[in-house]
Amino acid sequence: MLLCFSNAIPSRKYASAPLAGLETLQGIQYYAGGNMWSGDENDAVALLCEGDVGELSARWNSFLGRWLLLFNSGNPRGILMHSAPGPWGPWSADPVMIFDPTPAPGASPCSGAGYGRFMHVDYQLAHCDHVQDNMFPPFAFRDNEWGGEYGPYQITRYAGTFDEIPQIWFTMSTWNPYQSMLMKTLIPKTFV
Repeated sequence: MLLCFSNAIPSRKYASAPLAGLETLQGIQYYAGGNMWSGDENDAVALLCEGDVGELSARWNSFLGRWLLLFNSGNPRGILMHSAPGPWGPWSADPVMIFDPTPAPGASPCSGAGYGRFMHVDYQLAHCDHVQDNMFPPFAFRDNEWGGEYGPYQITRYAGTFDEIPQIWFTMSTWNPYQSMLMKTLIPKTFV
């Protein structure tokens, strides 16, 4: 599943292909809106438009009876989520921020939900953590390199409820330090 990013960039489309045709790319069908599919890519429509999308995870959530789409974004910074009744939509118009690593406006750069806690703040801005790593050649600590969040892949078998509030679990990687985290978020019923 792919999305349109802006009017300046060609739309990305949703397509499906039978497993038997994957090696030869035979039988590809493009989502053309509503209940229509077409073998002509020119008929394809974008599922939704976002300004900045990376590393998608679209999974069915049986507790909500909806599909959830998680992705990382640089604008706004964080992990965002859309929902839809079907894998081709219609997707919710506005995403919900489920992980915002940044501090509140005007607050210390060290007071974010991620930055200064388990994601490194560039030492050129502030010295507030010691979580940076030295795992890449020349194996010097990456003091002046920001951390970052990406790869919010859902773990559907752990989805459930907490005090009757739907919750999901997902992995999330950080750039500095280069780690994988296990995250969870509660989803307000008003989201769907």
